[in-house]
Order: sequence, then C-alpha cells, then structure tokens
Amino acid sequence: MKILLLQTGGTIGSEEKNGVIDASGGVEDTVKKQNDVIITTERVYNILSENLTPAYSEKLIRRISHALQEDYDGIIVTHGSDTLSYTSALLGLCFGAAGKPIVITAANYVPSDPRSNAMVNMNTAAELVRVSKCGVYTVYKNDNSDLAQVWLPTRLIEADRFFDRFSSRDGHELALYDGNGSFIFHSDSADGFSLCGKNIDCSSLRFEKKVLVINANPAADYNSINIPEGTAALLHESYHSGTINSSASTLLKKCRERKIPFFICSVKKSAVSLYESTHSLISDGAIPLYDITTEAALAKLMLAVNLPGTDVQSFMNDNIYFE
Repeated sequence: MKILLLQTGGTIGSEEKNGVIDASGGVEDTVKKQNDVIITTERVYNILSENLTPAYSEKLIRRISHALQEDYDGIIVTHGSDTLSYTSALLGLCFGAAGKPIVITAANYVPSDPRSNAMVNMNTAAELVRVSKCGVYTVYKNDNSDLAQVWLPTRLIEADRFFDRFSSRDGHELALYDGNGSFIFHSDSADGFSLCGKNIDCSSLRFEKKVLVINANPAADYNSINIPEGTAALLHESYHSGTINSSASTLLKKCRERKIPFFICSVKKSAVSLYESTHSLISDGAIPLYDITTEAALAKLMLAVNLPGTDVQSFMNDNIYFE
C-alpha cells in the first residue's frame, strides 16, 4: 500500500522548544511500521493553521489534484486543528468524487507530548486508506472518546474553545476505530468507506473572487460595515435559531445595489415557521442556506464564485458531498 503524506504544518507537524510551539517537526514516526505500507512524505507548506489563507488552500488543492494521477493508493493530509474543519469541508467538496481516499487529520499536542493524539489519529488515517475505496474523511480523536473518531468532513464543526472537542452537525462522528482493524459505524451512517460526491474540476482553481463573512453578534454595527472591492458574495452566520439582527437590512441593501448575493447560514429546514426578522430579510432578497455548517457554506461559496461558468445560487442549493 502506497500512501502520500502531505504535510501543511499545524500542531501535528510541530515541535515544542523552550515553551514555544513552532511548525518545524514531522509526523512520519507516528505511523506504525508495517511491511506492506510505503509512505512518501512531502511538505506542501509549513504554517500554524490559524495563518491559513485561500492562497495556501489553492496550493494544497493543486497538489492533491496532481497526486490523484500518481501511483498512490491514498492521501493523508496533516493539518492544524484551528482551521481543520474549514480545510476538511473544502477538500470534501473538491475531491468527494476522487477515485482514491483522502484523509485529513490533526493533533491536540505536538507528537512528542505523551498527551498527544497524533499517533492514534495518524494510524487511524493510515488504516482508513487501507479499507477505503474512495471518499474524503477527517480523523480526530476527542479527549472524551475512548476510540479514534472518523468524521464526515463537510459536516465537521470547529472545536469548541473550552474543551477543544470537534463535533458534527449530525451530533456524532461517522465511525469509530477500535485500533485493531475494525471500524464501528452508527446505525444511521454509511456501513463502509466508499462515499462518492459530485465531480468538480478544481485542478486550476484560483480564489480570486472573495467571500465576506459576517458573524451574528449583538454589537454588530451594519452601518459601519464596508464591502471590499472584489467581494463576490456575502455569508452572514446566523444565531442558532436561524436569525440575524433586523438591522442587517442596511447591509442587504448595499449588497443588492452592487448585485452581491447575501446568504444566511444556517436556517433550519425543519422549522415550521421563520422568525419575523429572518422572513423579512429573505423577502427582501437574502438567500437562506438550510442545515449546513458555516465551514461548508464558506467552502461552497468560495468554489461557487471562482469556478468558471458556475451559477452561484444553483451551486449552493446542490448537494456536492453530503454537506
């Protein structure tokens, strides 16, 4: 089995020196040595993931696009945990139809720290490549789980700020790995790793057009928000009930005048009725995105506005990779 290990930095690829963590380490030694496994390691870039920008994402997408044509059985991407959910969503959308498995993983502590889940995550990722036919997956073991966890990347939600635990919009992981070759699926999940999405040609993708993201909070001053040149879409994250402040109508008006689509993320499709504030904004032209994470919505919008010939609203309403 041949695995291409693409490193991008992050804690899993870092070392601690004199109390400072820097992205200069490696993770090759965290993978259990097996006679039938050949791992080729390549560093795509080397950053702490809080410094991730679309330019880095472009570089990773291009490298994976080429790697899928090379002689590997699968690809593992090591990443920082801060933006793991964002890259996971993006890679899931870009490569959900690839004929080889792609696994993204990270770590809570540097690999040399005895508290680190780097070894568990890396070995689960390698085993996932072995048993997968295709699909994109994220591996990360939360500290409150006895077993390593496999997540659907387009449904992964950023780790919380207090316990550093990832979650999913499903309420649970896709599967668990027992460390001895067996994966345990939830009854309402797939029973194997052969998920396949819609084909998207991202080989020459450039994120030239920008997406402006606005967070819902009581202090938001919509009169003071300027929409930068080059903005092709606006994504407004909602409160949990699918609402945003009614005064966002000021910003919506600016978007309408410049023909910039204004999306609200996320509105519950199961809701019997909408709150008046949301209903009013939608009536005035805001576009609701239903039952989708902020990470997946942002990734889809970045693709929608930058893939040539793409109808943005149709793309956002399409199901690309189980998002």
